[in-house]
Amino acid sequence: EGPFNDIMWTNPEDVETWQMVGRGQMVFGYKVVDEFLEVNKLQLMVRSRQMVQEGFKYMFPKQNLVTVW
Repeated sequence: EGPFNDIMWTNPEDVETWQMVGRGQMVFGYKVVDEFLEVNKLQLMVRSRQMVQEGFKYMFPKQNLVTVW
């Protein structure tokens, strides 16, 4: 429950905040990551729930989120 759970079970997209896409699926954007990292005094979010063709992918203007497959 809460922000950690929301980020864990949704995927990042090139949007600013939270957004509904497709069939009611939520995605999050760079402002969500920026705020989460600032509040928790972190510099990088690393996740592994989503497949990326490259094997890993940095996202957002600050490249402060990386997905590793």
